[in-house]
Amino acid sequence: MKNLIFLIFISCSLLEKISNTKTPQKITLEKKDRIKNHHELIFNDFVNDKTVKKISGITLSYLRNLSNKIILSYPRFFKKKQRPELTFYLIDDKKPIYLSSPDGKVLFSKGLLAKYLENESQLKSFLTYEMIRIEKNIYSLKTLHPKGSYTLNEIVSFSRLPVQEKIKLHQWAYHITEKLNKDGDNYLIWLKIHNRNFIDFEFFVGDKYTLFMEEQGLREFIVKNYSKRDALIRNTKSSKDFYKFKNRLL
Repeated sequence: MKNLIFLIFISCSLLEKISNTKTPQKITLEKKDRIKNHHELIFNDFVNDKTVKKISGITLSYLRNLSNKIILSYPRFFKKKQRPELTFYLIDDKKPIYLSSPDGKVLFSKGLLAKYLENESQLKSFLTYEMIRIEKNIYSLKTLHPKGSYTLNEIVSFSRLPVQEKIKLHQWAYHITEKLNKDGDNYLIWLKIHNRNFIDFEFFVGDKYTLFMEEQGLREFIVKNYSKRDALIRNTKSSKDFYKFKNRLL
């Protein structure tokens, strides 16, 4: 009983924290351009690190084809006439990590691929999230002193967004994956995987309360806009190309 009361208290406190979080201030186009250019500068240096490998060949084609399917599933959202061509990079690290930069660089770690990308829906989930960031130029206001090389911790911290921005991203990602083969439930499952494996994702997320807040914000959005309250439908089907993609990189 004491444990139940404690959990209720924690849940209420976190929800209050969500409600009291300040809405991010509006940013001028000039400042957005400065943010974009700064992120691109930092990531241009980081992808030259010896722990980062650029993906090419058949593997690159597979990832681009999958990304194009996501774009075509919702052209009203992905409506840029000119968007950067996506390039992909594998980070040699056991921790689950995924990142992007405004010029179309998408990075993910071996740890994410080996342990948490078990099917194509999970791959689409993280790709959709990062493609939204690229499409809408949603990047942190933080700055790093340009020095040519950076630790993974510096890059991950630099890339983190405020929780309200992340909730908005999750809502868009859910809506888009729902458009793509009715796969929205798998996006929520993807977020729940982060929550259930917080010890693994702590380095990536940083704040132990953030994941709870993100999942709660997405759940409220789903109930309000989709009237879904039943058990989640898990889609674990994957193409042969997905398994070939994993085998080539691991």
